[in-house]
Amino acid sequence: MESTKQEAYYTAVGNVALNWAALESIVSSAIWQIGEIPDEIAACITSQIYTNLR
Repeated sequence: MESTKQEAYYTAVGNVALNWAALESIVSSAIWQIGEIPDEIAACITSQIYTNLR
């Protein structure tokens, strides 16, 4: 029984991580499109945003 609870917990944590990564990707993409700057520069900008928040 305990193993089932652990599996459910780890699955939930994994789903949170997955959805957070998807949200970061969507936000990054929006910033790139709104900024109308080259991908290489936009990638540098958005990578720094997430690094500083953690």
